[in-house]
Amino acid sequence: MDNFSINSKIIASIIVVCATVILACGSGAEASTESYTPLELEIQALNEKIAQNPDEPKFLFERANLFRNNGIFVEAITDATAAIKLDSVNLDYYYLLSELQLDFYQSKKALATMQKAVHLEPENLEALIKLGKIHFYLKQYDKSMEQIGKILQLKPQHAEAFFWLGMIFREQGDRARAINSFQQSVELEPDQVDPWIILGDLISMENESLAEQYYDNALDIDPNNITALHSKAFYLQNTTRIQEAIDLYQRIVDIDSTYADSYLNQGILFYELNELEKGKDQFNKLLTLDDKNPLAYYYLAQGYELARDENLAKEYYNKALEVAPDYKKAKDALKRLQ
Repeated sequence: MDNFSINSKIIASIIVVCATVILACGSGAEASTESYTPLELEIQALNEKIAQNPDEPKFLFERANLFRNNGIFVEAITDATAAIKLDSVNLDYYYLLSELQLDFYQSKKALATMQKAVHLEPENLEALIKLGKIHFYLKQYDKSMEQIGKILQLKPQHAEAFFWLGMIFREQGDRARAINSFQQSVELEPDQVDPWIILGDLISMENESLAEQYYDNALDIDPNNITALHSKAFYLQNTTRIQEAIDLYQRIVDIDSTYADSYLNQGILFYELNELEKGKDQFNKLLTLDDKNPLAYYYLAQGYELARDENLAKEYYNKALEVAPDYKKAKDALKRLQ
C-alpha cells in the first residue's frame, strides 16, 4: 500500500517502539518514568500530544525529526508520511520526508516526494534546489541542470544554484565551466566553505598560489573544517612542503583523533623525511583505530624493510595480506624478500 494512503484515524493509535521500551500513545496508563531514557521521555511526551490531537500534523513532524536525529528512520518516515496525509500542502513535511528517504537509501522515493513538492509550488526556489540535488545524487545530470536552470531564470544571482551547476560540470568533466560556476557562487556568497575547497582542488595543478589562497579562504570561514584542512595538507604534501603538511595533519587529529587519513599521511611523510620511528608510530596509531587496515600493515613493513629488519618486514607484509589477500604491493614485496 502507498505510504500516502495511510488513514488519519489510524495515526492516533500508532505504537512506537524505541529501543526495548514500548511507549503506548494515549493509553491512559500511569507509568513510572524512572527507568526511561531522556529520549524515551521525549517520545512519550510527543505520543501523548499526538493522541490528544490526532488531526494536528505538527506533532508528528516534531516526532519525525526527533526520530531522525536519533537514527530511528523507519518510524521517522512513518510520521513524516502521516503528517503529509494530514496536511498535503506543507512543503516542510515533503522536505523532511525526502531527506529521510535519502538517509534510508530510498533515493527514488525521495525523488518522487520532491517532485510532488515542486508540483505544489513550481516556482519555490528551495523545492527546486532540493529536487535538483536529488537528480544529481542519482547521476541524472541533465535533469538536475534543468532544475538549476529554472532557479536561475527565477533568480539569476542564486549562489547555491551556481554551486550545484559547478558540481554538475565537475562530474561531467567540464573543468573550466565548473571553476567558473564555483567562482560565481563565492562571488555572490563569499562565506561558503565547500566551493572554496573545491576551487582549490580544481586549480591546484595550474596555479599553486591561488589554490592555497582558496584553501585559506575556506579556513578563514571555518578554521576547524576537517575537509579544508585535509585538502590544504594534501596540497602542501604534493608541493613538497612536507613539514607544513605534517603540521596540518597533526592539527586535524588534534580536532578529531579518529581521522584515520591523517595518521596514514603523516606516517608516509615522516618516511620521506627518513624519520622511520615517527612514521611507524603513526601507522601503529592507525591500527589502534582500525586493526584491519592493510595500508597500515604495509607501511609498517616498509619501515622495517628500510631499517633492514627483513623478518619483521615479512611479518607485516603477511599481516597486510591477511586482511587484504589481493594486495599486489604486499605480494610483490614478499617475493622481493624471498
